[in-house]
Amino acid sequence: MYRIIAYESPADTTGHVVYDPRISKQLSDGKLDLKEAEIDSLELTVNQENWLFGHVKPLQTHIEVYQDETLLFRGRAFDISRQMKDSGQFIQAFNFESIQNYLQDTSQRWAKVQNTTPKQFFQRLIDTHNSQVPDYKKFQVRNVTVTNSIDNVYRYIEDGATTWDTIKDKLISRLGGYIVVEYKDGVNYIDYLQDVGVDHTQDTPIQLAKNLQSVSVDIDPTEAITQLVPLGATIQDDNTNANSDTAVSQPRVDIKSVNNGKDYIDIPTLQAEFGMIRKSVQWDDVHEPAILLSKAKQWIANQVSTKESWSVSAIELPQFSSFKVSDRYVFIAEQVATRQLLRVTAKTIDFTNWQKSSLTIAEKQLPLSQYQLENRKVAQQISQLNSKILGYGTQLFNLNTQQKELNDTISKQQTLINDIQRDVDNADLKGIANKLESLSDSVDGLGTQISNLDFVTPEEFAAYQTNQKEITDGLNQRIETLEGGNNG
Repeated sequence: MYRIIAYESPADTTGHVVYDPRISKQLSDGKLDLKEAEIDSLELTVNQENWLFGHVKPLQTHIEVYQDETLLFRGRAFDISRQMKDSGQFIQAFNFESIQNYLQDTSQRWAKVQNTTPKQFFQRLIDTHNSQVPDYKKFQVRNVTVTNSIDNVYRYIEDGATTWDTIKDKLISRLGGYIVVEYKDGVNYIDYLQDVGVDHTQDTPIQLAKNLQSVSVDIDPTEAITQLVPLGATIQDDNTNANSDTAVSQPRVDIKSVNNGKDYIDIPTLQAEFGMIRKSVQWDDVHEPAILLSKAKQWIANQVSTKESWSVSAIELPQFSSFKVSDRYVFIAEQVATRQLLRVTAKTIDFTNWQKSSLTIAEKQLPLSQYQLENRKVAQQISQLNSKILGYGTQLFNLNTQQKELNDTISKQQTLINDIQRDVDNADLKGIANKLESLSDSVDGLGTQISNLDFVTPEEFAAYQTNQKEITDGLNQRIETLEGGNNG
């Protein structure tokens, strides 16, 4: 959780909470940009209910941003913008820059510096800065780990350049390294480090279907050279006036004499990939063609073919640590690129949607072999993904067919159930029960009668019939005789 505290002046220790969702302190808008190689910055927009409205003084008002109890940013106010929206609401917007920007408030004096270590040279620049500012702008050098091969510096300090510009020009651009500023217990500490950040190989990945929202990788092969023209030192002509305009267009040492008359070197592997891109590279201190050819071949062996620029949007999930600038995280989305460590060089925190972070990733220089490998792996992953999609499509078709059959069966069963329900609803259940009971009694009676019948053979039954007929005939004759006598 983030919170922001504003201070009326650098000496103020009380402060005013201007953002903390836990106590309903809100902003109209706010973004914090943390940058590895530049000065961090903060943009805030507030309405009239926020303490910042009408209280911010440029260069005096300071502000601190905390993530839980960790101080992420301390800076001072610069720009102030006052606006009225179409709705009639008044708002104010402010820009703050990190206290590292104090180094822009001082200038260096011309000096020739030699036989000093990078640490001593850096300390000299900071001491010059501290001599020109009040206490709250002073820095205390804490750690310097940057060195060079012989651990000495030979530099000219330009008169009038700011301390920050001098550090970038005379140290960072030549020796590398990173400036880290930390405000702690009222002291501004400053470090000049060879490397910063840690590797997260087992935790907090940047992973598809987990915390990765979007990613873009721009591949730029335009810096590749597929036909190299090596050029050495300028060939001096004794008849040429060094002050004339022709002095800048004098020929240079080339490799024709040691390369079968050609002043260039073809690079077939790169030409097959990118076509013909002919450019020259100069070695001003090389005067011998053979040495120039050797250096050119070494340059070709080390040449990078493409440059990758990354931009990542990821969600800060509670089960992972927050992303930190300069740390390196495992990227897992093989449909975009192979699994690899990505170094975060900048991070933007949006306080209106603080779970979402926009990350800038360090540019990567890829040799041709790695570039081709990336392409093959991505193509393979896409092919596998397409196969999975086709497989899923077949499964979905089969499931749809089965679902249709099941729906038809359910429909038929439902019709049968409805028919039975209708018959039951229309039936005289009581009458049916009485009839069934009567029928049951009849069946039982019939069974009793059948059980009581004596069993006779067919012959006995025929004799019985004959005997009964004789009796019957005899009775009929008697009746006819009696009737005849009465009539007479």
